Order: sequence, then structure tokens, then C-alpha cells
Amino acid sequence: MGNTKNIQDLIQEAEENWEMSRLTADLVQAKRKWCNSKYKVQLSSRELDGLCGLLCSYPPCDLAKIMGVKPRGFTVNLTKGLYRYVETLIEERTGKQVKISSAKVASELEKLNYKKSNMQPPKEPKPNNVQITLKLDLKNLSKEQSEVIQAILRQAPGSEQSEIDSIRKGSIEIVLNTTEKGADWLEQLQAIGELEELLGVPVLDVWREKEIVNLSEWVQEAGDLFAGGWQTVKYFLKNLEGDPGAYRFSSAVRAGEIEINDFKAIASCIKLFELQCSQTSEPIPMVINLSSESKQERDILLQVYPSKGERYVLPGLQMLVLDVEDKVFLKATAGEADDYIQLRCCAETGESFSVKLLLDYASVTEYFIF
Repeated sequence: MGNTKNIQDLIQEAEENWEMSRLTADLVQAKRKWCNSKYKVQLSSRELDGLCGLLCSYPPCDLAKIMGVKPRGFTVNLTKGLYRYVETLIEERTGKQVKISSAKVASELEKLNYKKSNMQPPKEPKPNNVQITLKLDLKNLSKEQSEVIQAILRQAPGSEQSEIDSIRKGSIEIVLNTTEKGADWLEQLQAIGELEELLGVPVLDVWREKEIVNLSEWVQEAGDLFAGGWQTVKYFLKNLEGDPGAYRFSSAVRAGEIEINDFKAIASCIKLFELQCSQTSEPIPMVINLSSESKQERDILLQVYPSKGERYVLPGLQMLVLDVEDKVFLKATAGEADDYIQLRCCAETGESFSVKLLLDYASVTEYFIF
């Protein structure tokens, strides 16, 4: 490829075709991990220029001429630096170890959706998976009856592919995997006495099983919106209506930039929780940050920030972390002038826990599994 462009041309071309802000931010974190640095690092100007050139499919020898540096030294620096950062980023995102060369930089980063033409349209929030239980006044349920009931239950909105998860013996309890709308529909039919007529069997009660948020999805899946109403902090702040500074944490907390002591987050998500209490009418923001320490075990940093327009967290607000037996093992209480409260714990693969926000007699609980 001929030397027909200068470095500014390549920078402009890369900006037009690649999500450079996001990519460079992620490579900075990969560099820090590769260098095992306790301090903040940045990509050097030469690394940034080299990255832009490689994304524009220029080989290192041509880039060296454009940049006015010695080809051999430039190639060695790429091998020791930028290629290693890209490898680290790929391993963090996919779990795969890929050997990077100049020819692979653009194609591998394109696979990670950093190229603008490959960017997918914003995802719709995933429908909340809900388990709902129907208690029937039956001693036995035949295979034919269960098939008929499942076919009828699939009439619930959004439940065309729903499956009966289990049938518990005794008075017969059918546990159905469905959606939020499907669960609402079944509850309404039960409330007006029509569910029993629809199914053709006596229905004693209907209730929802607790919804469990799978934290591993935040790390394994690309996107900004997740089940249960969770979204990335970056996406939340970007889409705030009006003044983004209405939330106190907006200037202090950004996805991928959580650095508290030795905690480095690779996923940071937020959800707003309603507490039915007299102290506030605004939802309370909770942020959960996941570290990259291990695939089998991750550090978790739980944070609660002031509600919209408030300077401090509501005094007396408690954040409790409970184990699978609902026993409290961590607790934080907001004082009179706390900017935030936080708790730190860890979870192994398959481990469940819950987080409760409590103020006076009002509370809300969220259930998680890693």
C-alpha cells in the first residue's frame, strides 16, 4: 500500500469507521491489566497512531514511514505493547486466547463489535423471565392432562414457547416459565374466577416464584439492557432526560471506570428501586459492580446512591446482603450525610444471594445468582 496519507488522515478514517472512544477506553484497561499496574495508565500517542493505522489496514512498515520512525523498532514496540493489549481485551471479552499480529488487529476487533458498520441497533430490554405456580385441587395429573394444560397456558401473552418447569406432587403444583405479561394474565384470570374454567381443573391458588437475576449474563453478553430492569451505568447516564447531573453519582461513577481501592469493575449495572415510604417519592439507585478476578469467583461491589435531586442517601436507609437461607451476613446503614453506602462481597459460580433495601417498614428485595 502506497504512502499516500498522513497520520491525521488515518486518525480521521479510524474515527469515521470505528468506535474509537469505547475501544481506546477498553484498551487502556487491558493495558493496565497486562502491565499489572496499580496506577492509571494511558495509551501513548504512538500507540494510538499505530492503532488507527492498523484499523485502516496499513501494515507496520508503511505506518512507520508515515509516522517517521524506524520500521524495526516500531514493529517491536507493537509486538511488546499494542498486540498484547488487544489479546488481553479479547480474552476478557470471550475467554479465548488469540495470538495477535498486525493483520489480525482489525478483524478481531471487528468481531467484538467495535466497528461502526457492525454495531447492532440498541437492544430492547429482555423480557423478564417469571416463574408462576398454579396449585390445583387434584391428587394426580395424567400426561394427557398436563399436555392440555400446557397448551392452554401458552395462550398467555408472550408465553407461546413457555414450558412447564416442574409438577410438584401432593395437591399438584404446576410451575410455569412465562413472561411478566403472561403472569399478569394468569393472575387476573384467577382473581375473577375464570382460570379454573379455562383449564378445566380446580385451581386453589396462583403465585409468582421469586425472580432471580443472573449476574453472569452481564459479563458474558454484549449489550446495555438486561433482564429484571438492570442496565449499564453508562447507558443509564447517556439516556437521562434533562440534566444528567440530577444524580449525584453521575460524575463519579461510569461503566468501566469504577476504581475503589483494589477493585476494578468490568461490568457496572444500575436499577432504580421504589420504596413505598414517606421520606421520598423518587426511586433509589443501586449500582452493582463485578470484578474480573476469576471466572469461577468474582468480587461484587454493591452501592446505593442518593435519589434524583438529593444530595445524600436517605438517613437510616439500610442495605442488607442475605444468603440463600435469608440470613443477613453484610449490612450498611446510611448516616445523616452519606454520599453513598456500599458493601463488598464475593460469589462463586452457582451461588445465590439477595440484597434488601430497608427504610422504616418499607423494603424491597432483589435476588441474584452468579
